[in-house]
Amino acid sequence: MADSVNSPENSREHPWHARRLSVKHYESFQGLVAFHELTQAWLADLKIDQKSNLISRGVSSQFSADVWMLASLAKAKLEDLLDDSTPDELLSRIEHTVWGNQVWTLMNLQAQTSGVEKSALQSRLEQTSFKVGREYGAKRWPKFEGSGDLRRILLAMIEIPLFSGVGSEALLICRSVPHAVKVELRVCPHQRPFSALKDVQDLLCQLHNHWMRGYAYSLNSKIVWEYQPQRPRCTQNWRLPEIADRAH
Repeated sequence: MADSVNSPENSREHPWHARRLSVKHYESFQGLVAFHELTQAWLADLKIDQKSNLISRGVSSQFSADVWMLASLAKAKLEDLLDDSTPDELLSRIEHTVWGNQVWTLMNLQAQTSGVEKSALQSRLEQTSFKVGREYGAKRWPKFEGSGDLRRILLAMIEIPLFSGVGSEALLICRSVPHAVKVELRVCPHQRPFSALKDVQDLLCQLHNHWMRGYAYSLNSKIVWEYQPQRPRCTQNWRLPEIADRAH
């Protein structure tokens, strides 16, 4: 089947072959859907019904033009969203939209929360983010093997939705041994090129960190997790204390 789709005869028959979908496109799309589910989980936990027509206010024209995709993103098929754009261009627009939605949602939640309640809001969002990451990890790796070696968890980490379309380039590995891993985050909210992020990037980076911690917890619940924001990149240290102690 794959040979027939990519054959020279087929390409000549369909001059628009550059707009054809690949496995990589589908994987990137599924990652963006899962990324969007984090935002939806915040709203569901807080019992907020956010309408897309409200999201379109006070945002860029491109975001307003594409926000309709969010309404049924979880159930949509990538091929049904294709238009005159190439798959890469479409995925770039979806990425911009799900990020813009997450940023707008977080800014709106903060704006509607009084000063004394913001700490409670952050705690709740952190708990929800951890839970969503843990559930995603359990679903993605129901029979994960080798959880006692953090290097295997590191390999699983580069596939997460927060790194959709980036993969192994998302992490700069500073240390990687069975019982300890240190990474710098190359694509956390502090490193993303979205101007609206500057108002919430610290909080959003912490929430993404809790998602990642929950994901790692689903693979090994004994991981000790440390997070340090921006020095110059945000860093994470993971370790398995009982193995580290024996190593010394």
